[in-house]
Order: sequence, then structure tokens, then C-alpha cells
Amino acid sequence: MAKRIVTRIGDIFCVELGNGYKSYFQYMLKDCHYLGGAVIRAFKTNYPVEYEPKIEEIVKDEVAFHALTYLRAGIDENTWYKIGNSKEIGQEELKSFVFGLPQEEDTTIGYEKANELDANMEPYEHWYVGYAGCERKDIGKIPEFLKSIIECDGVLPYTCIVDRIRYGYYTWTMTFYDEVKRKPWPWVDSYVRKADPLTRETTYFHFHGSRAVREVIVDCDGNITRLSCENPVDGCHTLYAGDFGEINWRYKEFITEDAFEDVWNKSDKSR
Repeated sequence: MAKRIVTRIGDIFCVELGNGYKSYFQYMLKDCHYLGGAVIRAFKTNYPVEYEPKIEEIVKDEVAFHALTYLRAGIDENTWYKIGNSKEIGQEELKSFVFGLPQEEDTTIGYEKANELDANMEPYEHWYVGYAGCERKDIGKIPEFLKSIIECDGVLPYTCIVDRIRYGYYTWTMTFYDEVKRKPWPWVDSYVRKADPLTRETTYFHFHGSRAVREVIVDCDGNITRLSCENPVDGCHTLYAGDFGEINWRYKEFITEDAFEDVWNKSDKSR
């Protein structure tokens, strides 16, 4: 039987992150211009699970991001739970950010198909942008100044919201990130891999924040090259010096820490 929980503007929800910490977000607005999704503001502080902050403390925290989601799905899946309500809903924030998507970002095709979007799509000529609770309008190409305040439009599943809270970015494949770069939290470790069909090499990356700290290159013969901040160059290979967000990582390219460590510690076939 579904939980009988009534949601109201101002409700505050807790997300337990599974690492001994928890975080909070607040329901700000129902966006009737975008499928009736709940506009939320997620707060930046991660609290130890045993600590119980007061409502006033939570809503005074720095806002990490805004997003659209369906609250009921997260409640039903025990991903988040309501802990209270505050009349302080950050109304003044609603004009400090905008939601937007490029024309090619089709939110009607389903999440699995979206995760397989062509990585070589052309630059986007039409972005549909608008304030929360307002109609989105075609503004043409996205201007640079908007990239720092725009949030990905569309009603995102609860798994995406938890990813954003945990990592600072969405792991879901998004053409949105071709223009607006992913920005990990400075303390977050991210693990990704990229296959090169020409050289038939697969490169595994370990980022801390936005910086690559380790890299493993495995060639088609199983030979392994390991790079790190301490040893950034080996032959023709150099540790990736770019920002994490300069590459629009696809969903299937994200891997676990264990998967990276397995490759890092794997024996080189050439030895």
C-alpha cells in the first residue's frame, strides 16, 4: 500500500546518502508549465546521520541547486522522507536561475534511450529557457552568461536528484552538458572510462573534484600504462590536464570505485 503522505509547498525532505551522511531539499513550487513537476531547492550541507538539525538551520543553508522532480516517486521508493515544513521557501530565488534545454534534448523518448544519445550531435541552435513556473521560450543559442545560472529542465527521476546531491552533477546522459559543463563537488571522487575506437585503447580516469588524479590506459593487447599526479608522464601518455566538465561523459561511461581499482591493480600482460 502506498504511503499516505500529503505534500505541501514548503515541505522539507531528507535524503540519506548511504555514507554516514544525509542532506535536505525543500519543495518550492509546482510548475504547471512543465508537467506539474515539483520545483525543489537542495541545500549544500551534508549532515552526519545522527545529527538532527532544526528546520530554521536547514532553510538558512546555502542552496546547492534547483531541479524539477516528482516527490511521490522518491517517497514510494524510500529515497527521501518528509521531516517538516517551513514558510521560508526562498521565493526570492525564483528569479535567480532558469530552467532550459536544447531543442535536441527530447524528454519524451524515455531515460534508457536518452542514455544512448549520439555523442556527435551538432551544436544547438535553439534553447528553450524560462523561469520556474513560467513558459519556456526559444532564445536561440545559449549565451555564455546563462551557463552559470541555468538548470537542466525536465522532470528528473529521484535517482538523478540523489546523484546531483551526492556528486554535484547528473550522471544521466544529457545533451545539456554539451554546453553547460558538469561541476563536481570539490570533495567528490568520480570514476569514468572512455574507449577510443581508433587506437582501441580504453582509458580509465579517477577525478578528485574537477582534477584528474589517476589514469589507466589499457591497449588492445592488454598492456597497461598508469599515470598519477606523482607520475604524470609515461612515454607518449600524459595525465589528463583538462577539467572534468570539459568532456560530456555518457551514462555508461561512469564506473564504480571498485571497477577503477580493479584495473589500476591489474597485472600488465607485457610483464
